[in-house]
This record gives sequence, C-alpha cells and structure tokens, in this order.
Amino acid sequence: MPDQSNESDPGLVLLKLLAFIADKNNYNIDKNVLECFLPSATQETSARNLFEMNGYDMQYYVSATTPISFLYTNDLDSSFTFKKFDTVVTSEDGDINYTLINDCQISYKNITYTAEAIEGTVEFLSIGDSISIQLNNLDDNNRIYFPESMIAQNGIFITNEGSTQTWERVTNLHTQELGNKYFKFGYDSGRSLPYVEFPSDIATLIGTGLNIRYIVSKGAEGNISAGTLTVLSSPDKMYDNSASQNEITDFQDYLTINNLEASSNGADPESIDKAYMNFKRTIGTFNTLVTPRDYANYIYNIVDDSTLNFIVSNIQVADRRTDFNYSNNIVTYTAGNGVHTIYNTDDSNITPYDLCLYPLKPITTNYTEDNYNASFTPLGSQFVESNPYLNEAKDISHDFKELDSQSDVYCFKNKYILDAKINTYDAVDYLQQREIIANVRDALYKNFNARMVEFGEEIPYEELLEVIQNADSRISSVILNEPVLVPYVMDANGNDTKLSAGTTFAENARLNLAAKNVLNGRMDLFDFNANFDLEYGQQQVNNPNQANGLSNSSYSNIMSAITKVEVNNGELNDGYNIKDNEVIQFISPNLESERQYGVYVNYRFTSDETDYIPANSSYALKENDQLKVVYTDADTNLEYKITYTNNSIITNGMTKEVENNIFKPSFDLYKIDDDENVKSSRTIDGQKYWILSSNETIDKMVYVTTTLNQVYLPCY
Repeated sequence: MPDQSNESDPGLVLLKLLAFIADKNNYNIDKNVLECFLPSATQETSARNLFEMNGYDMQYYVSATTPISFLYTNDLDSSFTFKKFDTVVTSEDGDINYTLINDCQISYKNITYTAEAIEGTVEFLSIGDSISIQLNNLDDNNRIYFPESMIAQNGIFITNEGSTQTWERVTNLHTQELGNKYFKFGYDSGRSLPYVEFPSDIATLIGTGLNIRYIVSKGAEGNISAGTLTVLSSPDKMYDNSASQNEITDFQDYLTINNLEASSNGADPESIDKAYMNFKRTIGTFNTLVTPRDYANYIYNIVDDSTLNFIVSNIQVADRRTDFNYSNNIVTYTAGNGVHTIYNTDDSNITPYDLCLYPLKPITTNYTEDNYNASFTPLGSQFVESNPYLNEAKDISHDFKELDSQSDVYCFKNKYILDAKINTYDAVDYLQQREIIANVRDALYKNFNARMVEFGEEIPYEELLEVIQNADSRISSVILNEPVLVPYVMDANGNDTKLSAGTTFAENARLNLAAKNVLNGRMDLFDFNANFDLEYGQQQVNNPNQANGLSNSSYSNIMSAITKVEVNNGELNDGYNIKDNEVIQFISPNLESERQYGVYVNYRFTSDETDYIPANSSYALKENDQLKVVYTDADTNLEYKITYTNNSIITNGMTKEVENNIFKPSFDLYKIDDDENVKSSRTIDGQKYWILSSNETIDKMVYVTTTLNQVYLPCY
C-alpha cells in the first residue's frame, strides 16, 4: 500500500489507494496479454490479425505533410487559385514532390497564403478505363485493392461521384454506426497489396459510384527540411477566377513558393517488432494516467496539433520505487572494520506521489546526423509547463518533480562504434562510394534514432547488418565486425561523459549504477578470487606490459588453457581414443572478400593439383597453380594484367610477395585446357582467356583477423 504518512485528507488517500489498485491491474494486463500472447506471432499476416483483434492497426506507409506558402508580387485584376490534387510543388532538382490537399486562392499581391500539402503524387484508382468504382468492383469483404504497394495510409481521398465531401478513414468499421461514410485502410500480406474496406451498408452509400484518389508515397524518405519545396512541378499556364478566365502573364516570375516548416511525420511500414513496441505503448495505456508506464506511453504518442510532429522522440517516467536519482538506494556489508556503505541517496527529496520525467527531443525534420544526435538529448525543464496535453490527462495525485541540471543523471548511453566492409555488385567510383556511405548513414539514422529504440535494449547485430545491407541496391554483401560499445552517462543539460572518465559526476553515477545492480541481483557485492591451480599444461598469461616494468596484477585472474594433444603416426594409423577431459574441435578459418572480379573480366586458371575449383568454395593456390585476370578500369581506362601464384601477385610486371592467395568463384571454375563447354573467350598475349558473364564472380579472399590491443575491454 502506498505511503500515506504525508496525507491527512481521507478522500485524497482513497484516490491514491485506487490509483495503486489500477497500477496492479495494469501490470497484470501487461504481463498476461501484452507480453505473453502477442509476441508469439512471427509471420506478418498473423501478427496483423492479432494486433487488429486487440485494438491496434499496424502502421503502413505514411506520407509526410507540411504547409506550403505562396507569395505573389505582381498586380492582380482578379484572384487565381492553386487547385488541390492538381498542384504539385517540388524541389529544385525535382527529387521530391508534394501535392496540395486543399485549394489555395491568391487574392492580393504581397500577401502570403498557405495550403496543406502531402508528399507524393495523386492517382485515381481505376477499373479498366473507368475511375468510377461500382458496387460490383468490391469483393465479398467489401474491399477493393490498389494496383501497387507503396500507398500512404493517410493519402486516401474518397468521394461520391459529383460530390466534394470526402469519406472518413477509421481503424474499426464494426464500432461505427451504419449510414456514415467511413472506410478502413488495410494491407493484405498474402497479396502484398493495400486495400480499402467499406462498411456493410455500402450498397446504400455508394450512389452512382465512388472516385478514389490515392498517394504513392516514399514513406520516411519523403521527410524534408524547411526551404526544400520552391518550384511548381508542372508550371502550366494560370488563369484568374474572373468570368472571362484571363491568362496571367509570366505569373511564375512574380511567384515565391516555400515550405517554412520541416516535415518529419513520414514513415515506413512497421516491422513486427516495432509494431509490438508501439502496441504496448498504445493499448497498454489507460485514458487516465496512473502508472509511470501509462505516462511514458501517453507522452510518447502525443502529436503537436500545429506541426503534426511528435512532441518527444522517447521518454522514461519514474516514481520513488524506480527513479535513479532520488529513490532510496543503500548497499552495505559488514567487514572486519565495521559497516561499509557503497552508496546512499536521500529519499526525502521525493514523495510517494512525485514523478520524474525524462523526455528526449523529438525529430522535427529529416534524418540528418544532427537530428539523430539531438534525439538522444534532454528536452529540458520547460517540458511540463509547455504541454497542456499532459496536464489534462494526469492523475490528480501526481506531481512532476523538476530535475537538478547540475547533478542528476538523465540517462546512460551505449555508443556503438561500427566497423564494416561493404562490397558492391559492380565497381564504383569515388562519388558513388560517397553516395553509398551516405545512404548507409541515412538508413542507420532512420532505424536507430531515439524514437525507434527502447531504453536499455541492445540493438541486435543481425538488425544492424540487415539495415546496412538494404541501405543501397548496389551493395552485394556486408562484413560487419562485432560493434564496440562505449558506455556514457548524460546529465540533465545533455552533456555526455564516459562512464570510466574519472570525473566526480561519472564516478558517482558509476557507483550508483553498481549499487542498483547489486540490489536487483544482477551483480555480486563481493569480488571473488577466481584463481585456480594450473593443470593439464595450462599456463599463466604473460602481461605484454611486464617488459616495460608495469604491474601484472590486472592479469592475475586470466588463465589460458592451451592443453595440447600430440598424436604420433602409429597412433594415427591405428586410431586414437579420446581420453577424459579431451575434446576434438575442428575450426575453419573465417574468410572475407577482399576484391571481387565481375562481368567482362578475362581470366585463365591453370593447375597441376586440381581439375577445377567447385562453386562457392574457397581454394588456396598451390605450387604451380596460376590464376590470371585481365581487365580495363572503367574510370581510368587503364588495362591491368594480374597473375596470382601461391605466394605472389604480379601486377603489370611488378611482383609482390604474399603468404597465400585464396579464391572463391561463384561457379565451377575449370582449368583452361579441360573445359570444352561453349564459353565466351578471347586470346591475350597468345593465350586463351575466358570472360566472366553477368552472373559469374571470382572473389579474392583474405583471413578475418582482430587485434586485441586494450588492457581493459568492455564486458556486459
């Protein structure tokens, strides 16, 4: 039961007791429904059905929206109008298009007029040559499907023929009264196509037919910064609104177009994991906020009415039980010289009904490096005062505690250091390399900003690899080393400090964090000595710094088991029986592609050891083996003749000694004299060469190596 020592009003005590009961009920709902049942769905079709049955629609493509300003500076005899759906504004390079979704009438010169625009271009849904959708065009579920996949769920505009009144999109048709013009947007994973579904009384609502306009969207790629949209996409002639429809001469010379605000509400379809995260935040939140989780979920979903942007990228809410800065936190043990306190914070600074809010800045424009970094910084103490939404929904018993910007910990961060090698299908020049790297960065910013990641959750290696792989269509493969995690602590001013930096702030945070983990049973209070006797040929690891006179103490608990079994020829011929505590482990080297030869490259393979190299297998050239390649560089137009032997690389007559040369062909690579199959060939310097076709590659492989050069490596 909550602490009532500071309260004397029985009515207020009862309210707070009810809040406590609601907290427990909410917890049980979360555990039994949200966290046990729904995560069992692994296929998108079943996941969409399960989420919908529980009241949540998985998000599909969302087109960004932004107001567009028009300023006309010439004299006007009569007004003229930019028509909705027909007027498209674009960037200087024509790379991005936004379409007006309401009319904008220009009545006077030197006055700015605005109209709302949505990213993408408007198309009519048609059946054959007709844009009139009839009742017989709907299936048994009252659905009609779109002909392409990248349709914005917020970009559907349905009207009855001859009417300008648009139908309203809802998430659940079964909860709506009949007789109203509602529709539901959905996505059929089986057909991989979106659709619109109409209510059961559609026959009485459709009239002579429907006109359905839709937006083809770029999703998150359609987000733009301010000042991007400055020209008309199709600058046709303009006519005024007078009865005689006079043409306006050179109207573009006097017209200024601009988007004064950025757009950031464009989004791609949710993955199952992202949908589950947002499902918990939406369905797991009561209308009246009771628990810290209710507050965090509610604030996470608040959209600013004026900008249509989320007011936070992410947020944590804590009470006295869970707050890091103000909750009671004491860890002690009795040693030989008395009781020792590791760390202690004063819980008198927070009441049982105070809440501490930790909101992070929202992303209000497209995904740049600056916006990405800003999404992990504090919003500041003015957050509560500037958000009427929050004060309207808060529980009567709660007060918001203001953080101390000088000493309070805002959050802990693990900064990822990524080291990846990217291979492309074809050779790329310097500018193309920069484009690919920029696309990879954009993909990382879009998928792993603060809004897209959960507090305290590690980013899976496979997800990082997949995002990089899919960032650009020119990428054939990615070799990603295990990311290095560097822990930081951030104060309420947004300043980051390495957790091991040794400053007073970082040291206090580290001790407090250690105490929290001890109390939660995640780490031991005592440091146990793990030394053991050396057996079976084990040896103590030598400290590489010992020769420099440095201490060996940091290596006192590190052992290296190097038990070695030698089998002589006699035992090998007769067979060998594994003894106690012995295992045989077959380890293959890890190889990566250092260079890839592709289409149009000439090659010649000769060998005394093998007839051919099997497809997709790595082969180290033996003595008397040779692989020759001849090609012309597309950028420099220079011809390269390279000969690989077992221990050398000869390039245009220059020899480089190497330890070995390993190759991996994507096809069965036969010796030049043994394969009689029909294959494109040419003669170079009197020798026959074959030519790689469009689906054939030869990769030069190298061993993947890692150098451990730090005395202290992070361990989690």
